Amino acid sequence: MIASGLGVEEVRQSIGADSLGYLSKEGMVAATNQPEKKLCTACFTGSYPIELPTADRLGKNLLERPVATIEVEGHFHQ
Repeated sequence: MIASGLGVEEVRQSIGADSLGYLSKEGMVAATNQPEKKLCTACFTGSYPIELPTADRLGKNLLERPVATIEVEGHFHQ
């Protein structure tokens, strides 16, 4: 999450590292000793192994229940 919108040098400075590098997709797959088809590589490719929710269901409140609203004598209450 820290790298969202930041370059390598900015992330390196923000965590106080002497150096910083990222694995390639191929490097990550090789490090697991598993076939790529058994791994989720969506962070690298944007291709997810499952169907994602529609845009109106995405966001920070995705897992929160909607607030119920009821009408009592012409007035709406939560």
